[in-house]
Amino acid sequence: MRARVAALALRLADVPAGLHAAALACLHDARRRACGLSWHQLRARLMAHRIAQAMPWEADTVAEVLPQRASWGVVPNLGNGLNGDNQPWAEWYAMPDGRVAQVWMLGKPRDGELAPALKAEADADVARRRAAVLDAGGKWLKDAPCTLPLELDRNPDSLDWRCAVARNYWAQGQHPRSVKARTAWLRRNGGEYEAWARGRAVSVATAIDRWTCESGRWRIEVLRQGEVWQVNARFALLGRFGLGWRLGYEIDNARHAYPRPGFERRACLTWGWRPVREKGARS
Repeated sequence: MRARVAALALRLADVPAGLHAAALACLHDARRRACGLSWHQLRARLMAHRIAQAMPWEADTVAEVLPQRASWGVVPNLGNGLNGDNQPWAEWYAMPDGRVAQVWMLGKPRDGELAPALKAEADADVARRRAAVLDAGGKWLKDAPCTLPLELDRNPDSLDWRCAVARNYWAQGQHPRSVKARTAWLRRNGGEYEAWARGRAVSVATAIDRWTCESGRWRIEVLRQGEVWQVNARFALLGRFGLGWRLGYEIDNARHAYPRPGFERRACLTWGWRPVREKGARS
């Protein structure tokens, strides 16, 4: 069924006929690589609580503590890890002595802002640290995910703790480094490291081609980056309900990724379908 959906998507989205053979070859490769992936991810998610219990407070990834169980963790990208994906970015500054200083933000909830009093306190803290870097001669380089260990303060009254808890949407009210929060995160995302390991390398220097269409009950998106392909398809059933497919390699996520040091940018393998519910009813 999934292979038929992929072939149909290429036709509906008007992908040039001369590219179909290459696209289908890539998607066939994804189907082959996906053998056993869902079972691996299920096992990883069933073991989420045990993995979380084995992690020290300071850990950011499963691999650094249990390298033999690295594949039970999540994709090795900055801003994502054992402690969730709503981790703050930083302003990077070149300092006169040649080092790079990072002024990390304190973040905000996934949808919305920190409570006004907490936001004012967080903004003042960031402004103070930024001013110190600028006074020392720092020159802004970029905004990027922070590579420093964050959220380490264990004091529930600290600004760091309160902001970390406020950002936590996957286990509300919990600190992201708590066993409960890590368990919840790994139950949602455990085993994604294996999808990354089975994925395909992509480069930010390679342009992404995109074809889309809405045809009857179908809504299609096809992406190509070099020799790597992805098909996203949705079929409306009734009202807001339908079926969704993600097939091939996740180009749409990889283009926003910042790999951890020592890892390459990869489009994770995906070959699955699930029921979907739209935010608003189709007209």
